[in-house]
Amino acid sequence: MYKKKVLFLIFMILIKITVYSQDSLNLVNEFNLDHQALKDFKKATNDKLISLTNNIIKITSKTTKESKKDIIINNTVLLFTKKAKIEVSKISSDGKKKFVKSYPIREYLTRLKKLLYTKCEISYYDLSYLSNFQLGPDGHYYAVATVFQKFVGYQDENVIYYDKTKKQISIRLEWRYDEVFKKYRWMILFGDTQVIETKKH
Repeated sequence: MYKKKVLFLIFMILIKITVYSQDSLNLVNEFNLDHQALKDFKKATNDKLISLTNNIIKITSKTTKESKKDIIINNTVLLFTKKAKIEVSKISSDGKKKFVKSYPIREYLTRLKKLLYTKCEISYYDLSYLSNFQLGPDGHYYAVATVFQKFVGYQDENVIYYDKTKKQISIRLEWRYDEVFKKYRWMILFGDTQVIETKKH
């Protein structure tokens, strides 16, 4: 009789553990954001895009101290997913050929810091489009931002390279543990950045 009671208690505990585990796994899939929340996250994403572009401008600026650049790079890396890559492009002097390479985010930012131009200017003349977030099959939300970037490289006072590039940035709204706040919450993360078009004018 005693053994039966023990076995019954063990059986009930196992059922509770299984149900609890399943509920935990389904939490992200069941936790859908409403329309207003998605609008708020879209605005927050736009603000974060502005911060990203400002960071890139500071990293390429020759007036920013090296120690400050390193801090900005570290902070910028945190805006991205761990495996995010950024495409960069260069167009030939006659404008007929385009060369595109892809770099992990930290390598890309470090390369920006080390550009050999005596002066370089990166500006964003349009943050033209940020799509609405859509729920993905993995329980996260996804959007795409389109940005237009202008780059000018100088040797002394002479412009030796100039282009305009259209880029798309994938964005993920992810339910994850925040090490800063010590709790699970929705976090905006940038993913891969793709070159769509590069031109000389």
